[in-house]
Amino acid sequence: MEIGLFQLENLATTPSQYVFFDLRDERTPIHPEIDRVLIRSELSKPANVLPRLRELSVPPSIPVVLMSEDGVVALQLFATLEREGFEQVYVVDGGILGLLTELERD
Repeated sequence: MEIGLFQLENLATTPSQYVFFDLRDERTPIHPEIDRVLIRSELSKPANVLPRLRELSVPPSIPVVLMSEDGVVALQLFATLEREGFEQVYVVDGGILGLLTELERD
């Protein structure tokens, strides 16, 4: 399932448990609104996400949010995590570029 900035902000401001993976090549400041959301994210390479979820003993019912530069890498990983039994996998629509586009429209 793809989510946008509004859904991402809602998730980040609720006390609910979730795991957020930032799959970009490097973490650089982007925009104050987006940076605030990214505070709870783990910087990771796509190949490391599944082992990291297992290492953290994340149950399949906990939401997992994936964000890459343009959304493509996150969408590929989405399918892998669903096959592995994760029930709530979310991809930031269009990745960081999608979020920036949403901010420009507002």
